[in-house]
Amino acid sequence: MIKGNCLQLLLVVCLAVSSAFAQDWQWTKDDLALNPSGLDLEGVDNFALGDLDKDGLVDIIVAGVALRFKVFRGLASENPPYWEEAPALVTGLLNSRNVEGVTLTDLNGDGKLDIVFRERSFDSGEPVWKLAYWRRDSLGQWQQAPNYFLGIPNQETGYRNDPIFRDCDGDKDLDLILGTEDEYRNTFFRFYRNIGDAIFPIWKEDSTRIHHLNYKPIGYESWSPFLTHMNNDTLLDLGIAYVIEGGYNVAFYPGVHDSVGLTWSEEVQENFLSPAYSWYHGAIQKVLPFDMNYDGKEDLVILEPQHTGRVYVASAAEPRFDSRYFQLGPLNYLWLASVSLLKTDKTAEPELMIPYANYSFFGLDIWFGLYQRELVANLSLWQCTGGFSLDYDAPGYRYKVHLQDLDKNGFSEIVFADATWEQIQHDLLRVFQNTNRSLRGEWLPRDDLLIPFRGGKRDTTYSDPSFADLNSDGELDLFIIERIFSGNEVLSVRYCFFEAARLIDDSGRCVPTWVRAPHWLSGLGDTLYYHSTFADVDQDSDQDLIFGTEKGTVQAYLNIGDAHRPKWQKDDSVFSGSEIGRNAMATFGDLDEDGRPDLFLANREGKLSYYRNETVVHVAGEANKAPASFELDQNYPNPFNPTTTILYKLPAPGFVTVTIYDLTGRLVKVLVNGIQAEGGQSVAWDGTDSNDNWVATGIYLCTLKFSGYDGHENFQSRKLCLIR
Repeated sequence: MIKGNCLQLLLVVCLAVSSAFAQDWQWTKDDLALNPSGLDLEGVDNFALGDLDKDGLVDIIVAGVALRFKVFRGLASENPPYWEEAPALVTGLLNSRNVEGVTLTDLNGDGKLDIVFRERSFDSGEPVWKLAYWRRDSLGQWQQAPNYFLGIPNQETGYRNDPIFRDCDGDKDLDLILGTEDEYRNTFFRFYRNIGDAIFPIWKEDSTRIHHLNYKPIGYESWSPFLTHMNNDTLLDLGIAYVIEGGYNVAFYPGVHDSVGLTWSEEVQENFLSPAYSWYHGAIQKVLPFDMNYDGKEDLVILEPQHTGRVYVASAAEPRFDSRYFQLGPLNYLWLASVSLLKTDKTAEPELMIPYANYSFFGLDIWFGLYQRELVANLSLWQCTGGFSLDYDAPGYRYKVHLQDLDKNGFSEIVFADATWEQIQHDLLRVFQNTNRSLRGEWLPRDDLLIPFRGGKRDTTYSDPSFADLNSDGELDLFIIERIFSGNEVLSVRYCFFEAARLIDDSGRCVPTWVRAPHWLSGLGDTLYYHSTFADVDQDSDQDLIFGTEKGTVQAYLNIGDAHRPKWQKDDSVFSGSEIGRNAMATFGDLDEDGRPDLFLANREGKLSYYRNETVVHVAGEANKAPASFELDQNYPNPFNPTTTILYKLPAPGFVTVTIYDLTGRLVKVLVNGIQAEGGQSVAWDGTDSNDNWVATGIYLCTLKFSGYDGHENFQSRKLCLIR
């Protein structure tokens, strides 16, 4: 009983202290957090890699029907971005509207990369594809060589396949492999030997080199051939992408050498990428071998239709490529979904779980990718560290996902729920529980955890649930939308709260019971929003209610009640300026680990944005806008261990107090207490209290108070995050 009273007293103290502070809301969009590469791949259908400016770094040229083409220059930087757009590298190139493919190679042997475009034209009324060759002159200016591919017929098919240039016969010039298509959309190979030289080529087709592979279809369809080393010999193997059930993969024809030169075996080797992580989001645009991490082995770089790229890093052992791939471009997904931020332990990097609605040949499947920041060479990129799927035939694509532990047994549940504003009359709530704590075990149905909301009533449906402990009893309570029908007519649509308690069923499993809590609706009003979630955005130790809107904005209802009875107050200022387009869905997680919940904002087109929470806490009722020369900067580093530096500016000489508090309002340590001069000042905190004892891991409040000789006072606060 004493312990319970102490807990209640602590909550009351915490709320009382929190209510003394107010917020200057600030959410800063940070595109590099989810796209550290800096690559804008919007509208990109094709790409090529190479060192265009000969600075030893990878440059990337991208092409697409809508955007034509553009170039990104590699940066020698330890921090994002790692590429920046550099139009100067292609000054003089005619930006054709019909570029569908691009290849970088040194065709004329001058040591500089040339560009070959695959262009579409309608000269005869029907689309045909032809090759256009651009090279640099002695002054570095781009010049087109219009007759370089004389003798190569224009392609009437083959819109997904770029040319391959390699010296296959050992005569010191580059030969050409073209991939067209047969009637089943499988790649049909044609080989052209250059019997001239690098400056004045003469192209002659040789059907003996590769023609025998044309009647060996792989998968449902295949495309994007490429050459690389796949085994331990010195010969180039021929790779190709193909579609299989539930994903794509890569197959190889081993290179062999005969009296003429290089050719390829008919015995194909398949499945060089792990199918578990090779989800099919439509036909991948291109596969390109390139040494991205400068280790002497060619990695596989894959462009996907969702304006993202993947890098599968080559290894010396089998399998040849690591199934954990790195992401180039933004972390996008398919259809509307919610993002979960995971933190397995205090030392691990945060991990993102992103669900995908995957349209395959067999319907709509749900897949989950797990992403973590890792190094590839000196680049810190998001790496897909694994993934899993659920045996669930999703009835729609506007859904959201909750990762919770509803029965408090230490094993996570995934709750699927409809996230639509439409008047649905079908059951969309499903629950799956993992068999271990890693999320990579088997997922089994646990619909009994939400059985009252799973159907059985023809006149009532439930959708858009969210979970939070609203009465401080340790159980996850439920906020949900209830629809009541009479036939096909909607009688009412309303918010509902349900208080949770635990019950042991006949099988010994713990299941929650749900009791309506209409008194928790106070302050929500009559306007219905959707895409709900909970987060403590005002950092007052209770959960606030956040909605995404159909217009793409975010709406906040702050919890101004107490620890046992929530009460809601709409505050339009919290997320002012945060907008993502149609149908916003908000989720929260502390990605930068500064103790404040950051905002992940998604829309139905598959775009995911990240907003860093830089809200400033100050004392309510005090002057919260200090003069321009009075400022308390964010401590650095933050989070920190064991020491951090606090910087601040003073407008004039005066009496200064710099104090550390914990979030209950308890004084931890006074760092400065005396007269200081005008201008920039600093003080260090070593994570100890007034008795020089180490304080625990947690969030602390640093307050700066200034009293000038003219009687004017200023006050500011910042949150500090200490991690032991």
